[in-house]
Amino acid sequence: MRAHALGTPRVADLKGKRIAVVGLGVSGKAAAKLALDRGAHVVGVDAKPGLPKLEDDVELAQFGRDRTSTVLGEDAFSVLEECDRIVLSPGVPSNNQHVQRAARNGVEVVSELGFAAECIPATTRVAAITGTNGKSTVTTFTGQLLEHSGASNFCGGNLGLPLSKASFVLRRDPEEYEALVVEVSSYMMELPGNFHANVATILNLTPDHLERHGNMETYGSLKCRLLTPMMEEDTVLLPNDAFLERLAVQAGGKAKRATIDGMPGVQIDDETKQAYVCLPSTSNCNTYDLEPLRAVGKHNLKNAGVALFLAEALNLGLDPSALQSAIACLEAPPHRMMVVGEHEGVIWIDDSKSTNVDSSCAGISGLARPAVVLLGGMGKGSAEGLGFAKLVPFLQQHRGVVAFGKSGLEIEGELLAAGMACTCVGKMADAVDLARQMAKSGDAILLSPACASFDEFNNFIHRGKYFAELFNKYTS
Repeated sequence: MRAHALGTPRVADLKGKRIAVVGLGVSGKAAAKLALDRGAHVVGVDAKPGLPKLEDDVELAQFGRDRTSTVLGEDAFSVLEECDRIVLSPGVPSNNQHVQRAARNGVEVVSELGFAAECIPATTRVAAITGTNGKSTVTTFTGQLLEHSGASNFCGGNLGLPLSKASFVLRRDPEEYEALVVEVSSYMMELPGNFHANVATILNLTPDHLERHGNMETYGSLKCRLLTPMMEEDTVLLPNDAFLERLAVQAGGKAKRATIDGMPGVQIDDETKQAYVCLPSTSNCNTYDLEPLRAVGKHNLKNAGVALFLAEALNLGLDPSALQSAIACLEAPPHRMMVVGEHEGVIWIDDSKSTNVDSSCAGISGLARPAVVLLGGMGKGSAEGLGFAKLVPFLQQHRGVVAFGKSGLEIEGELLAAGMACTCVGKMADAVDLARQMAKSGDAILLSPACASFDEFNNFIHRGKYFAELFNKYTS
């Protein structure tokens, strides 16, 4: 259970301590700012040469430039053993040899998530959302439900805003947020520290990030670490998945259990578009009408239902009628079944955040209108292949399929072998050009790549923005 957040706002509990922040992206910079606010001297560490130095950061200058230093390049990790604590950004594996050597020599190591959790007041409610697919959407929906129902909240974590940002604010005003809605990744759970959620969900578990975690057992066990510190007054919502249930039991924890597609828990009627929410702590069941939901795709009915469950389970005293009214205000996060625009009767949909087959499956199967589906990039496969045959039953209801990118030919081969016609082109722009020729009025062009983006783009955000640029190019 969380401590009372240092007792007094802004206490310098790390004064005189030397804290290494490893990885100087968004999470690292937020952790550095929080560490400085807690009185520490901060050493920024990153293997990438040429990054901006912490001591040159205008935002951090308020704490005194003499309290920051930066070490960059391949030898940067040599300073870790000289520090009192190490805070790891999510992109830095906990099994990094330099980090492990420092830990063996007595240096405490924690993730940015765990470091931020040290400053969360015990009175602030926390909802944690993880899983392979859908977690960004459920996190976003939950935060929006709370906001539109009158509950002040921070919505972030793996979603984009590091938890350290919320902790920095809470050190100034412990009542700023009634709740924190936190998307949690498996990377963050390698060293979660004392992170404790009052309400948590693991939405699903399918193969992903195995290049870092090695196998599904490890990957799933990391997700289930959310459950370990949970108490009897807490609630966890899990899918009906035998493998995940076994890992959840091994993780321990005392939280009350609820089930996705079960009771107590949340059930969705796709035909009537209703969500039935029942908390394990009560016999009451609330029914919500999801017809006002504007987000595209049947899978978003379930995402909204789970978000409603989490909003209720936070026990903030929200009126179900306020939650019902908020459903019409829900918007999916960028690049997740996001409508870019419509031209000549064809809707362009950006689902660039779908970077694996299971994620794309949700978007493709839930789209009501015929679509030309764009698949491609860097596939995430195994010795058995990329797994695109799984999409065939859902692709068959659509107008056509275009594959592209580094794995394009392999995707085309798997689909053809499974009886699904597919055309392979070079780059994404070529795929979009062909899709424009194939689509008819009333159709959609759906970018749901089921692949990583790094063969052609910086990340899935870059890919999605480029898709929007192509739409503007062809419709201007």
